[in-house]
Amino acid sequence: MIAEPEQLRELRDEVLRKIGRNVLNLQKMEALLKYFVTIAKIEGNPNEIDKILAKNAKSVSRHTLGRLADTYIRTLHAKGEVPDAAPEDPSQIHISTTFRIECEEKTTADRKKALSTVAQERNNLIHKMLMKFDPNDFSSCQELAEKLDAQFELIKPQHQELIADYQTYQELIQEFSRHVQSDEFLSDDYAVEESET
Repeated sequence: MIAEPEQLRELRDEVLRKIGRNVLNLQKMEALLKYFVTIAKIEGNPNEIDKILAKNAKSVSRHTLGRLADTYIRTLHAKGEVPDAAPEDPSQIHISTTFRIECEEKTTADRKKALSTVAQERNNLIHKMLMKFDPNDFSSCQELAEKLDAQFELIKPQHQELIADYQTYQELIQEFSRHVQSDEFLSDDYAVEESET
């Protein structure tokens, strides 16, 4: 058995690391998109929120990255008023929340195009780049390493945008929670206002 050149082993290991890095980032983006689509609109009885979220999550669990990206744009970047949700039984407590990201039409269009490109890159990686890859060929390793680096730089900004959106949403939830527990929210004045409506 002929020993492999050390240079080839090192390059192949580096390529495999880069494959893992890109796949992991694409999977994280997919998870974030699923999360946003799941929480974008929640309505129903407060006691059933867990069931509602589970139902929303199940409905998107098998969606492709491209479909998730499209739904994310249509749902979270939608224009216009959010219609009031009417409870089925008006005598029951009912909550309705909608999370949207407001931005200029051009920004939304650019983001839609960029997320569509990310979905194409994911398919390219899994269905084309890896299929052509020969781990025992030095030039094949070099070529794929360069493509993976270019792909990483292409998907990185969108990954960072989704992380920023997630952090913003978490901050909003924490702020809302603090407000609901505040003296101002729980004050007698507020309770009187509520009872008069």
